[in-house]
Amino acid sequence: MFNVSNAALFSLAAAGSALAAPYNVFQERATSGLDTAAIAAGKLYFGTATDNPELTNAAYMTETNNTADFGQITPGNSMKWDAIEPERGTYTYAAGDVIADLAKENGQKLRCHNLVWYNQLPSWVSSGNFDNATLVEILKNHITNEVTHYKGQCYACT
Repeated sequence: MFNVSNAALFSLAAAGSALAAPYNVFQERATSGLDTAAIAAGKLYFGTATDNPELTNAAYMTETNNTADFGQITPGNSMKWDAIEPERGTYTYAAGDVIADLAKENGQKLRCHNLVWYNQLPSWVSSGNFDNATLVEILKNHITNEVTHYKGQCYACT
């Protein structure tokens, strides 16, 4: 009969538990992620777009927060004109600030999106029947207000 000492069993058990440790895919990504590869290839970053509805999905956020894959975040809709200024002269930055804060917490670049776009205009703009001078003043006011609010936070603005 084969006799094994307690010390030998303990050594085998310890070695086996080290081998059975779960593989951590995020450790590998830290050295081989999409953003890491883009930077190594001379690019500025590899990024993603996200917005507030996705922020409650834990699996999605695990990947969004993975800075080896994503060195930049673009808000999907929360910085567009209809979200920022839903009524003339009334500015709402809460949703955009959440995305800006996420990028800052993760050390990711923030590509602000977007100051003015023909789509997703607030209804007060699209149905306003403004003359050219008034519309130019409205545009200047909106752009100045939003740029001032996000000053120093945006890597770029589209």
